[in-house]
Amino acid sequence: EAFLTRAPNRGFIGRPLDAKQVFDLYELRRALETSIVAIACERASDEDLAGLERFVKASKDRPEDANAASLLALDEQFHERVAALTRNGEMVRALKSINARIHYFRWINMKNGRRRHTQQEHLKIVRAMKARDARAAQELVQGHIASRLDHIVAVIRMGFAEIYMRDQVADAEQVR
Repeated sequence: EAFLTRAPNRGFIGRPLDAKQVFDLYELRRALETSIVAIACERASDEDLAGLERFVKASKDRPEDANAASLLALDEQFHERVAALTRNGEMVRALKSINARIHYFRWINMKNGRRRHTQQEHLKIVRAMKARDARAAQELVQGHIASRLDHIVAVIRMGFAEIYMRDQVADAEQVR
């Protein structure tokens, strides 16, 4: 699953942060979830969709300042519940694998106050699904994931800038 990489004479080590890989995984996630939501629109029963809507409404009440890990768990549950409505175990497994690989970046996104927007978007996706409007649901999922990626790219840039600029500032202070 690419969590570890093999380093000669060192064994296995945790994979480094790689902005390109994160982008690739989000692109894959967007393609997969766009397909998932269209298939779920076809296969889910009205009762299934009503249950999904109840889940979103109940999770929406979780405060924005709650533990980021618990908020992320709710977010992942929403996406995995939609995937489960496809009745295709491989799609669910693929989504879980992607989520595991981008978990840290999704946690950063949740930690930085995107929850309110996320929950509103989830509700719109569910309503499009309830209307059996697969095209609208797909467009909403595309926008939902793209906006998360845009935010995460900005956070990664800030993180890299802080890491590298902090070193440069420290070096400049030592020269003085």
